[in-house]
Amino acid sequence: MNKLIIVFASLILGIVSCDKNEKKVVQPEHKIVSVFFKDYESNPEKAIENIFKSSKWLELNKTQSDTVFFKLKNIVDQLGKYRGYETIKSINVGKSYKIISTIAKYDRQPIRFNFILYKPVELWQVQNFNYDLNIESELEQNITLSFDY
Repeated sequence: MNKLIIVFASLILGIVSCDKNEKKVVQPEHKIVSVFFKDYESNPEKAIENIFKSSKWLELNKTQSDTVFFKLKNIVDQLGKYRGYETIKSINVGKSYKIISTIAKYDRQPIRFNFILYKPVELWQVQNFNYDLNIESELEQNITLSFDY
């Protein structure tokens, strides 16, 4: 009887500890974003290059990759110091399609980076990637004020 209780208790503890470990696992699709920004912090050009190389469907030739980077560099040079990033919105479209919108924080203003991710079978891949500065105008379009009378 005591052996049965010990086995049962061990089984329950094993299940509980597995459940706790599962909660600590970072979702793979978010890893794509965190790796991008880790590279971006030290070498933005390499981060842009790597994001396009990460998917055979997105891969650009060197000239196109350089053009994307130089346009970004011209913007970044005017914004001051890079201060990290944060995710501002993440939208799931089913289980296999996700849009993660982030901002790269700078002294003057943020840059929004959008990562469109797709999981055809097991692994997430970058389906599309873009950046822009139009955060304020989008926020103004989406804000509504209501007054209580």
